[in-house]
Amino acid sequence: MKNQDYQVREGRLWMAALVGLLALCLPPPVGAEKPGSAIYGTVSLYDSHHHPLKDRSNVVVYIEEVQGNQGFTPPAESPVVASRDMKFVPSVLPVLVGTTVKFTNDDDMQHNVFSLSETKPFDLGLFKKGETPTQTFDTPGLVKIFCNIHQAMIGYILVLGNPYHTLTDAQGKYSIPDVPPGTYKLVSWYRYGDSAEKDVFLTKTQPVQVDGNSASGVEVDFDLVKTHDDFQHKNKWGQGYNAKY
Repeated sequence: MKNQDYQVREGRLWMAALVGLLALCLPPPVGAEKPGSAIYGTVSLYDSHHHPLKDRSNVVVYIEEVQGNQGFTPPAESPVVASRDMKFVPSVLPVLVGTTVKFTNDDDMQHNVFSLSETKPFDLGLFKKGETPTQTFDTPGLVKIFCNIHQAMIGYILVLGNPYHTLTDAQGKYSIPDVPPGTYKLVSWYRYGDSAEKDVFLTKTQPVQVDGNSASGVEVDFDLVKTHDDFQHKNKWGQGYNAKY
């Protein structure tokens, strides 16, 4: 009986070893991918005299195309753009195409959000504190937003084809985690660069290779130059604003 039990246990061990060996030889399951790696780095900003700028925030860094920019689902939780102290907060917001953005009013006065951009023209009308109108951004591109009451309120929503994007912090640092292996074009977008001509904004592109084998990720840095501030604009009727604001 003991000899028979030994033979059974030995047979099971051999079977487990054989299954493990076959698993190593078989191809990975359909849809299985190598783990992604982070793309990270620093964006350095300079003025027109090449003096470094202290604040390097709000530069959008994104991958131009991943998997044909198809099959990505917008986030279930909507990002928020607040009207606060007569400013849009955040003033720059990258979103995945199809994302619905909430617009809140944190001030004790009425505000408006409108855009005449070709990517997404819209007008939310006047709304007061406590009201939260929404807008869905279903076409890739740049959407400049304004308030029809306060000329100083200027914001930018960059609608992108995939979720691999981020914003720099005040030191110019950024990180895009879990990027699948592949060869990509990495883009930096800066609202204050490139040209004084209206509606021209600075983008720089660099190639990047992600192999999924680097625990530390891939480092890519950018140098950008600020050439102008926000442009003056008219209200939604093409008229000037009250000088009070």
